Amino acid sequence: MIWTFIKKNFFDGWENIGNVIVANLLQIPFVGLIVLVLVKKEFKGPLTFFEIINESEVDGPFYFFQTDLTKDYLTNFDIIKAAIIFLSVFLAVVFAAAYAKSAFSISNYESVKAGDYFKNIGWAFKETAGLGLVIACIVMSFIVGIPVYLYQYFHLGQMYGLIFAGILFCFLVTMLLALQWFVALKVNFGFDFKKTFSKCFVILFDNFGFSFFMAFYSAVLFALSCVLLFFMPGLCGINLGYINALKIRLYKYDWLDQHKDLKNAKDRKNIPWDALLKEDKDILSKKSLKTMLMPWKDKNED
Repeated sequence: MIWTFIKKNFFDGWENIGNVIVANLLQIPFVGLIVLVLVKKEFKGPLTFFEIINESEVDGPFYFFQTDLTKDYLTNFDIIKAAIIFLSVFLAVVFAAAYAKSAFSISNYESVKAGDYFKNIGWAFKETAGLGLVIACIVMSFIVGIPVYLYQYFHLGQMYGLIFAGILFCFLVTMLLALQWFVALKVNFGFDFKKTFSKCFVILFDNFGFSFFMAFYSAVLFALSCVLLFFMPGLCGINLGYINALKIRLYKYDWLDQHKDLKNAKDRKNIPWDALLKEDKDILSKKSLKTMLMPWKDKNED
C-alpha cells in the first residue's frame, strides 16, 4: 500500500509540476521571512542556541542553559519578530491549504489549471484559518515555551522544568501528528472546524504507524523543498501527498463499512489492499520513468 501511495504521489506531482510551482509561489515569501528572522543574530531563537554553543569555549551541549544568555533570551525575546513568525506561519498554512481542492482533483485523476488555485484562496481563509492559528501557536510553543521550561531546569535546577518541557514536547508532537490530516479531511468531507479537528485524532490513533510514516515522508519532502527553495514540492506538494494518502486510506473504511459482520479484531485488520488498490495500480502500471521523461515514445508505441 505504501509503495502504491509513493508511486501515485510522485507521478501526480510530476504531471502537475507547473501548477504546483505556481501555487508554491505564494508560500515562498512567508517561508523565507521565517528563515530570515530565525537566522538573524538579533533574534534569540533556536538557531542562535547552536551559534552560542559552537562559539563558546565551554564544552557540552547544555552550555547555553548554564549562562545568563538564556535569561537574556527569555527576558528580551523580540515581540515584533515573534509576531512576524506567527503571522508568516499562519499565512503559509492557509495559502498552502488553498491548493487542497486542486490536489483533491489531481488525486482523482482529474485535470486542473494553475488558475484554479487562486479561486480557492477565499475558501482556504474561511475553512482553514483555525488550523493556521493552531499551527502558529504550536511553532511558537517550540520556539519559546520549551526553552522557558528547560531554562528552569538547567539554569535554576528545578526538576519540574524538565518534566513540563517533556510533557509540552509530547503534546505538541501529538498535535502535529494529528493535524497533519486536517486539510485532507476538510477537502474530502467538508466538516466544520470542531468535527474536522476531532476526526484528525480518530485517523491518528486508528492509523498510528501510517501517521508516523506520513510525518517522516513529509519531513523528507520538506528537506527536499529547502534544497529546491520551496518551488517543489513545497507546502502545496506536501498537501498533495496527504490528500493522496487519505484517499488510499479511506479505501480501508469503505471496505470495513461493507463488512460490518466482521467482529473479530484480527479479521478487521486483514485489509485486502491488493484488491482495494487494483484500479489505482492499473492506472499506475501505464506510467513509468520512461513515459515521464519521454512521453512521445509512449505515443509512438501506441
